[in-house]
Amino acid sequence: MRETIDSQHADICRLNRNIDRLNADLRKRDKEIQDLKDRLAKYETPEKNSGNSSTPPSKESMKDEAIRRTKTLRKPTGRKPGGQKGHEGRTLKMTQAPDETEDIAANYCTKCGASLEECERILDYVTQVVSIPDMKPVVKETATTSQSAGSAVSASSRMPLASAAPMPWYMTPPSSRWSST
Repeated sequence: MRETIDSQHADICRLNRNIDRLNADLRKRDKEIQDLKDRLAKYETPEKNSGNSSTPPSKESMKDEAIRRTKTLRKPTGRKPGGQKGHEGRTLKMTQAPDETEDIAANYCTKCGASLEECERILDYVTQVVSIPDMKPVVKETATTSQSAGSAVSASSRMPLASAAPMPWYMTPPSSRWSST
């Protein structure tokens, strides 16, 4: 009889340990399910801001706006910014015939103040800057005339169809529409 009670007690203890382990697993899974639900809720009802709704930027808090504007979508690669080792770099080549040339030379010594006008000059550094000139619209005025040869009917010259409005805007090839002066 004592052996039966001891074996049953051992079975009960083993089953209780098994129940405790299963309860711990259930609590762990319940917590994981709740965390996943919280993460999913963020995507189902995202917080509205000027980037994902019609809310104007003026209605955003300063903190939210700063976070939204500085948040990057790029994933970190672990590499430093700029050209990587082994990458063959390219740069804008200097032209042999620049449109303008400016020579900059000092007139006096910065240490003693003596004049440098009679001294030999040695080329130190040359740089070129490419400037794109401002574009200027070309306004073309077209005038029509009417003439009469003595009869009661007068003949009028015709306005080109594209110029029928008092101030039309129409597309023409860039070379004829803009001048670079």
